[in-house]
Amino acid sequence: MVKAFQAKIRHLGNSKGIIIPKEVINEMDLEVGDTVTFKVPEKDLSSRNETIRSMAGSYKDKMPFEREKEDRY
Repeated sequence: MVKAFQAKIRHLGNSKGIIIPKEVINEMDLEVGDTVTFKVPEKDLSSRNETIRSMAGSYKDKMPFEREKEDRY
């Protein structure tokens, strides 16, 4: 199961880290010593968008449809 939540980076001794909310820990039945894998989203979205375009392709200046009313988006 994927559980998403927001957390702030905090000082933890000489390191920095995040605190997982108690509700998430209880819901996912996590215990001290469990290994948790997480992904940090890229701050530079242009890199992510370029990756998506390269995977999905693009129309390169062509719209896949004609607009009936040009004044609407």
